[in-house]
Amino acid sequence: YSHLSIRMGNDSYSNNTSSFQEDPFFTFSTVFKILLCVIGLLGNGLVMYVIMRYPKLHNAPNLYILNLSLAQFLYYVREVIQVAFMVIGPWTFGVAMCKVYRFVWAVSILAGSAFLAILSVERHQAVVNPVRSWLDHMAQERKVAFRNACIVWGIVAFLCVPHLVFASVTNVGAMIDCYYVAVGSLDAHTFNTIRIFYSVGLGFVVPLIIMVPHYVLLIVKLREVRAGNRDGGSNALGRVSRLVVVLVTVFVVFNLPGHVVNILTSVFGSVNLSTSTQWFTYALQDVSPCLNPVLCAVVPENFRSAVFKTLCTWPFRPKNHPRCK
Repeated sequence: YSHLSIRMGNDSYSNNTSSFQEDPFFTFSTVFKILLCVIGLLGNGLVMYVIMRYPKLHNAPNLYILNLSLAQFLYYVREVIQVAFMVIGPWTFGVAMCKVYRFVWAVSILAGSAFLAILSVERHQAVVNPVRSWLDHMAQERKVAFRNACIVWGIVAFLCVPHLVFASVTNVGAMIDCYYVAVGSLDAHTFNTIRIFYSVGLGFVVPLIIMVPHYVLLIVKLREVRAGNRDGGSNALGRVSRLVVVLVTVFVVFNLPGHVVNILTSVFGSVNLSTSTQWFTYALQDVSPCLNPVLCAVVPENFRSAVFKTLCTWPFRPKNHPRCK
Protein backbone atom coordinates (compact mmCIF):
# COMPACT_ATOMS: atom_id res chain seq x y z
CA TYR A 1 0.00 0.00 0.00
CA SER A 2 2.60 2.53 -1.03
CA HIS A 3 -0.20 4.76 -2.32
CA LEU A 4 -2.02 4.74 1.00
CA SER A 5 -1.46 7.36 3.67
CA ILE A 6 -3.39 6.31 6.76
CA ARG A 7 -4.06 8.67 9.63
CA MET A 8 -7.39 7.45 10.90
CA GLY A 9 -7.22 9.18 14.24
CA ASN A 10 -5.24 12.27 13.39
CA ASP A 11 -4.97 12.95 9.70
CA SER A 12 -6.76 11.80 6.61
CA TYR A 13 -6.80 9.19 3.93
CA SER A 14 -5.09 10.08 0.68
CA ASN A 15 -5.25 8.01 -2.47
CA ASN A 16 -2.99 8.74 -5.40
CA THR A 17 -4.65 6.45 -7.92
CA SER A 18 -8.22 6.17 -9.10
CA SER A 19 -8.06 2.41 -8.64
CA PHE A 20 -7.43 2.79 -4.89
CA GLN A 21 -11.13 3.09 -4.14
CA GLU A 22 -11.61 -0.38 -5.64
CA ASP A 23 -9.11 -1.84 -3.18
CA PRO A 24 -10.72 -4.28 -0.68
CA PHE A 25 -8.81 -2.71 2.21
CA PHE A 26 -10.19 0.71 1.30
CA THR A 27 -13.72 -0.72 1.13
CA PHE A 28 -13.34 -2.37 4.53
CA SER A 29 -11.96 0.84 6.06
CA THR A 30 -14.82 2.89 4.64
CA VAL A 31 -17.52 0.49 5.86
CA PHE A 32 -15.80 0.29 9.25
CA LYS A 33 -15.82 4.07 9.60
CA ILE A 34 -19.46 4.31 8.53
CA LEU A 35 -20.45 1.79 11.21
CA LEU A 36 -18.47 3.71 13.83
CA CYS A 37 -20.17 6.96 12.80
CA VAL A 38 -23.63 5.43 13.13
CA ILE A 39 -22.88 3.80 16.50
CA GLY A 40 -20.99 6.81 17.83
CA LEU A 41 -23.60 9.39 16.85
CA LEU A 42 -26.54 7.31 18.10
CA GLY A 43 -24.78 6.16 21.28
CA ASN A 44 -23.47 9.54 22.37
CA GLY A 45 -26.70 11.21 21.31
CA LEU A 46 -28.64 8.76 23.49
CA VAL A 47 -26.39 9.45 26.49
CA MET A 48 -26.91 13.21 26.13
CA TYR A 49 -30.68 12.80 25.76
CA VAL A 50 -31.01 10.49 28.77
CA ILE A 51 -29.01 12.79 31.04
CA MET A 52 -31.00 15.86 29.98
CA ARG A 53 -34.33 14.01 30.10
CA TYR A 54 -34.24 12.60 33.64
CA PRO A 55 -33.77 14.98 36.63
CA LYS A 56 -32.40 12.20 38.84
CA LEU A 57 -29.33 12.16 36.60
CA HIS A 58 -28.70 15.89 37.00
CA ASN A 59 -25.57 15.75 39.12
CA ALA A 60 -21.97 16.88 38.70
CA PRO A 61 -20.43 13.67 37.30
CA ASN A 62 -23.27 13.18 34.83
CA LEU A 63 -22.93 16.79 33.68
CA TYR A 64 -19.29 16.08 32.87
CA ILE A 65 -20.31 12.83 31.14
CA LEU A 66 -22.86 14.86 29.14
CA ASN A 67 -20.10 17.18 27.93
CA LEU A 68 -17.84 14.19 27.26
CA SER A 69 -20.56 12.70 25.05
CA LEU A 70 -21.02 16.04 23.31
CA ALA A 71 -17.30 16.14 22.49
CA GLN A 72 -17.43 12.60 21.16
CA PHE A 73 -20.59 13.38 19.19
CA LEU A 74 -18.67 16.20 17.49
CA TYR A 75 -15.84 13.75 16.81
CA TYR A 76 -18.16 11.53 14.80
CA VAL A 77 -19.71 14.50 13.00
CA ARG A 78 -16.19 15.17 11.77
CA GLU A 79 -15.83 11.48 10.89
CA VAL A 80 -18.88 11.72 8.61
CA ILE A 81 -17.08 14.43 6.62
CA GLN A 82 -13.97 12.27 6.50
CA VAL A 83 -15.95 9.34 5.11
CA ALA A 84 -17.36 11.64 2.42
CA PHE A 85 -13.81 12.73 1.59
CA MET A 86 -12.67 9.10 1.41
CA VAL A 87 -15.45 8.25 -1.04
CA ILE A 88 -15.27 11.38 -3.20
CA GLY A 89 -11.47 11.55 -3.40
CA PRO A 90 -10.07 15.10 -3.62
CA TRP A 91 -11.15 17.66 -1.04
CA THR A 92 -14.05 19.56 -2.62
CA PHE A 93 -15.48 21.40 0.39
CA GLY A 94 -13.35 24.55 0.19
CA VAL A 95 -10.86 26.23 2.52
CA ALA A 96 -13.40 27.48 5.09
CA MET A 97 -14.89 24.01 5.53
CA CYS A 98 -11.37 22.59 5.78
CA LYS A 99 -10.56 24.89 8.68
CA VAL A 100 -13.84 24.06 10.45
CA TYR A 101 -13.25 20.35 9.83
CA ARG A 102 -9.80 20.41 11.44
CA PHE A 103 -10.92 22.70 14.25
CA VAL A 104 -13.89 20.50 15.20
CA TRP A 105 -11.67 17.42 15.17
CA ALA A 106 -9.13 19.08 17.48
CA VAL A 107 -11.78 20.49 19.83
CA SER A 108 -13.59 17.15 20.11
CA ILE A 109 -10.44 15.24 21.04
CA LEU A 110 -9.06 17.84 23.44
CA ALA A 111 -12.44 18.42 25.13
CA GLY A 112 -13.01 14.68 25.54
CA SER A 113 -9.63 14.28 27.22
CA ALA A 114 -10.23 17.32 29.43
CA PHE A 115 -13.60 16.08 30.70
CA LEU A 116 -12.17 12.65 31.46
CA ALA A 117 -9.47 14.37 33.52
CA ILE A 118 -12.08 16.47 35.34
CA LEU A 119 -14.16 13.36 36.01
CA SER A 120 -11.16 11.70 37.64
CA VAL A 121 -10.63 14.69 39.92
CA GLU A 122 -14.35 15.04 40.74
CA ARG A 123 -14.77 11.34 41.55
CA HIS A 124 -11.71 11.36 43.78
CA GLN A 125 -13.10 14.32 45.71
CA ALA A 126 -16.54 12.70 45.95
CA VAL A 127 -15.12 9.48 47.39
CA VAL A 128 -12.78 11.28 49.79
CA ASN A 129 -15.57 13.54 51.08
CA PRO A 130 -18.89 11.88 50.10
CA VAL A 131 -21.10 13.79 52.55
CA ARG A 132 -20.04 17.15 51.21
CA SER A 133 -20.24 16.03 47.61
CA TRP A 134 -23.56 14.20 47.65
CA LEU A 135 -25.74 15.66 50.38
CA ASP A 136 -24.90 19.18 51.46
CA HIS A 137 -23.86 20.79 48.21
CA MET A 138 -25.68 19.04 45.33
CA ALA A 139 -27.14 22.23 43.86
CA GLN A 140 -23.87 24.08 44.34
CA GLU A 141 -21.93 21.24 42.71
CA ARG A 142 -24.18 21.37 39.65
CA LYS A 143 -23.50 25.09 39.30
CA VAL A 144 -19.77 24.54 39.74
CA ALA A 145 -19.82 21.70 37.21
CA PHE A 146 -21.69 23.86 34.68
CA ARG A 147 -19.21 26.69 35.21
CA ASN A 148 -16.25 24.33 34.87
CA ALA A 149 -17.69 22.88 31.67
CA CYS A 150 -18.05 26.34 30.13
CA ILE A 151 -14.48 27.20 31.11
CA VAL A 152 -13.17 23.94 29.62
CA TRP A 153 -14.92 24.55 26.29
CA GLY A 154 -13.53 28.09 26.18
CA ILE A 155 -9.95 27.02 26.94
CA VAL A 156 -10.16 24.12 24.48
CA ALA A 157 -11.44 26.39 21.71
CA PHE A 158 -8.58 28.81 22.36
CA LEU A 159 -5.94 26.06 22.35
CA CYS A 160 -7.30 24.74 19.05
CA VAL A 161 -7.06 28.09 17.23
CA PRO A 162 -3.79 26.97 15.53
CA HIS A 163 -5.84 24.34 13.69
CA LEU A 164 -7.96 27.15 12.25
CA VAL A 165 -4.88 29.13 11.28
CA PHE A 166 -2.73 26.44 9.68
CA ALA A 167 -5.36 24.16 8.10
CA SER A 168 -5.79 24.72 4.39
CA VAL A 169 -6.48 22.96 1.11
CA THR A 170 -3.17 21.79 -0.29
CA ASN A 171 -1.57 19.10 -2.40
CA VAL A 172 -0.60 15.96 -0.49
CA GLY A 173 1.20 13.77 -2.98
CA ALA A 174 -1.04 13.78 -6.04
CA MET A 175 -4.18 14.55 -4.04
CA ILE A 176 -5.92 17.80 -3.14
CA ASP A 177 -6.36 17.40 0.60
CA CYS A 178 -7.38 19.32 3.71
CA TYR A 179 -4.17 19.38 5.69
CA TYR A 180 -1.77 21.69 7.53
CA VAL A 181 0.53 24.13 5.78
CA ALA A 182 3.87 25.14 7.31
CA VAL A 183 4.51 28.86 7.62
CA GLY A 184 7.62 30.99 7.92
CA SER A 185 11.03 29.34 7.78
CA LEU A 186 9.87 25.99 9.16
CA ASP A 187 10.19 23.03 6.83
CA ALA A 188 7.27 20.63 6.53
CA HIS A 189 8.86 17.90 8.68
CA THR A 190 9.69 20.24 11.57
CA PHE A 191 6.27 21.84 11.42
CA ASN A 192 4.53 18.46 11.42
CA THR A 193 6.64 17.27 14.37
CA ILE A 194 5.74 20.37 16.40
CA ARG A 195 2.07 19.94 15.50
CA ILE A 196 1.98 16.30 16.59
CA PHE A 197 3.81 16.94 19.87
CA TYR A 198 1.47 19.87 20.56
CA SER A 199 -1.63 17.75 19.91
CA VAL A 200 -0.40 14.66 21.78
CA GLY A 201 0.84 16.74 24.70
CA LEU A 202 -2.41 18.63 25.21
CA GLY A 203 -4.79 15.85 24.22
CA PHE A 204 -3.12 12.89 25.93
CA VAL A 205 -0.04 13.55 28.09
CA VAL A 206 -1.38 16.44 30.19
CA PRO A 207 -4.77 14.75 30.86
CA LEU A 208 -2.93 11.53 31.67
CA ILE A 209 -0.73 13.33 34.22
CA ILE A 210 -3.94 14.53 35.89
CA MET A 211 -5.77 11.22 35.60
CA VAL A 212 -3.17 8.72 36.81
CA PRO A 213 -2.62 9.96 40.40
CA HIS A 214 -6.36 10.48 40.92
CA TYR A 215 -7.01 7.14 39.25
CA VAL A 216 -4.69 5.34 41.68
CA LEU A 217 -5.97 7.21 44.74
CA LEU A 218 -9.55 6.55 43.65
CA ILE A 219 -8.98 2.80 43.45
CA VAL A 220 -7.32 2.78 46.87
CA LYS A 221 -10.13 4.81 48.42
CA LEU A 222 -12.82 2.66 46.79
CA ARG A 223 -11.32 -0.43 48.39
CA GLU A 224 -11.36 1.29 51.78
CA VAL A 225 -14.97 2.40 51.31
CA ARG A 226 -16.01 -1.08 50.20
CA ALA A 227 -14.35 -2.65 53.23
CA GLY A 228 -15.79 -0.20 55.75
CA ASN A 229 -19.28 0.54 54.39
CA ARG A 230 -22.06 -1.53 52.91
CA ASP A 231 -24.80 1.08 52.70
CA GLY A 232 -26.58 1.99 49.47
CA GLY A 233 -25.11 5.47 49.26
CA SER A 234 -21.56 4.16 49.35
CA ASN A 235 -22.41 1.48 46.79
CA ALA A 236 -23.97 4.06 44.47
CA LEU A 237 -20.95 6.30 44.89
CA GLY A 238 -18.68 3.37 44.12
CA ARG A 239 -20.58 2.46 40.95
CA VAL A 240 -20.18 5.94 39.49
CA SER A 241 -16.53 6.04 40.52
CA ARG A 242 -15.85 2.63 38.98
CA LEU A 243 -17.40 3.94 35.76
CA VAL A 244 -14.84 6.75 35.72
CA VAL A 245 -12.02 4.25 36.32
CA VAL A 246 -13.24 2.19 33.34
CA LEU A 247 -13.57 5.29 31.13
CA VAL A 248 -10.02 6.39 31.94
CA THR A 249 -8.67 2.87 31.31
CA VAL A 250 -10.36 2.75 27.90
CA PHE A 251 -8.94 6.20 27.12
CA VAL A 252 -5.37 5.06 27.83
CA VAL A 253 -5.51 1.60 26.24
CA PHE A 254 -7.23 2.72 23.04
CA ASN A 255 -5.29 5.97 22.46
CA LEU A 256 -1.74 5.17 23.55
CA PRO A 257 -0.74 2.96 20.55
CA GLY A 258 -1.84 5.54 17.98
CA HIS A 259 -0.04 8.37 19.76
CA VAL A 260 3.16 6.31 20.00
CA VAL A 261 3.04 5.59 16.26
CA ASN A 262 2.39 9.27 15.53
CA ILE A 263 5.36 10.40 17.61
CA LEU A 264 7.71 7.79 16.13
CA THR A 265 6.59 8.72 12.62
CA SER A 266 7.09 12.44 13.25
CA VAL A 267 10.57 11.94 14.74
CA PHE A 268 11.98 9.25 12.45
CA GLY A 269 9.93 9.89 9.33
CA SER A 270 8.56 6.34 9.20
CA VAL A 271 8.02 3.30 11.39
CA ASN A 272 8.70 -0.32 10.58
CA LEU A 273 5.10 -1.43 10.91
CA SER A 274 2.79 -3.07 8.42
CA THR A 275 -0.07 -1.07 6.97
CA SER A 276 -2.60 -3.23 8.81
CA THR A 277 -0.81 -2.68 12.14
CA GLN A 278 -0.76 1.09 11.67
CA TRP A 279 -4.39 1.01 10.62
CA PHE A 280 -5.27 -0.97 13.75
CA THR A 281 -3.61 1.56 16.08
CA TYR A 282 -5.56 4.43 14.53
CA ALA A 283 -8.75 2.36 14.43
CA LEU A 284 -8.50 1.93 18.19
CA GLN A 285 -8.64 5.72 18.56
CA ASP A 286 -11.80 5.82 16.47
CA VAL A 287 -13.43 3.03 18.48
CA SER A 288 -12.78 4.60 21.89
CA PRO A 289 -15.53 7.28 21.69
CA CYS A 290 -17.99 4.51 20.72
CA LEU A 291 -17.32 2.56 23.90
CA ASN A 292 -17.93 5.37 26.37
CA PRO A 293 -21.73 5.60 25.84
CA VAL A 294 -21.94 1.80 26.10
CA LEU A 295 -20.02 1.88 29.38
CA CYS A 296 -22.21 4.71 30.68
CA ALA A 297 -25.31 2.69 29.88
CA VAL A 298 -24.07 -0.59 31.36
CA VAL A 299 -22.06 0.20 34.49
CA PRO A 300 -24.31 2.49 36.63
CA GLU A 301 -27.68 0.91 37.48
CA ASN A 302 -29.61 4.20 37.55
CA PHE A 303 -28.23 5.19 34.16
CA ARG A 304 -28.99 1.75 32.75
CA SER A 305 -32.58 1.99 33.97
CA ALA A 306 -32.97 5.43 32.39
CA VAL A 307 -31.63 4.13 29.07
CA PHE A 308 -34.08 1.22 29.04
CA LYS A 309 -36.89 3.57 30.00
CA THR A 310 -36.02 5.76 27.04
CA LEU A 311 -35.65 2.87 24.59
CA CYS A 312 -39.03 1.49 25.66
CA THR A 313 -40.70 4.66 24.35
CA TRP A 314 -39.30 4.21 20.85
CA PRO A 315 -41.55 2.82 18.08
CA PHE A 316 -39.10 -0.01 17.29
CA ARG A 317 -38.75 -1.12 20.91
CA PRO A 318 -38.60 -4.89 21.53
CA LYS A 319 -42.09 -6.15 22.28
CA ASN A 320 -42.72 -8.05 25.51
CA HIS A 321 -39.33 -7.08 26.90
CA PRO A 322 -39.43 -7.25 30.74
CA ARG A 323 -37.97 -3.75 31.03
CA CYS A 324 -40.79 -2.31 28.90
CA LYS A 325 -43.67 -3.81 30.87
